Amino acid sequence: MCLTEYNEELHEKTLRTEGHIRGRAEGRIESKKSDAINMYTYKKASLSITDIATITQTSVQQVKEWLKEAGVL
Repeated sequence: MCLTEYNEELHEKTLRTEGHIRGRAEGRIESKKSDAINMYTYKKASLSITDIATITQTSVQQVKEWLKEAGVL
């Protein structure tokens, strides 16, 4: 295998790995978003937006944006 082929193969593996990591990160964000909406909707009386932000490890502003997108805020 020449150096060019090795570099191309390495580049392809790097792109696949980056895509996998990005996909997992996007999945975690969607999961946090879903969790935040569910917590706000079903436990409205006992959890504040700040509580939800703490639980989901996101910012209060992000939780507010998700809730607005979902039409529950």
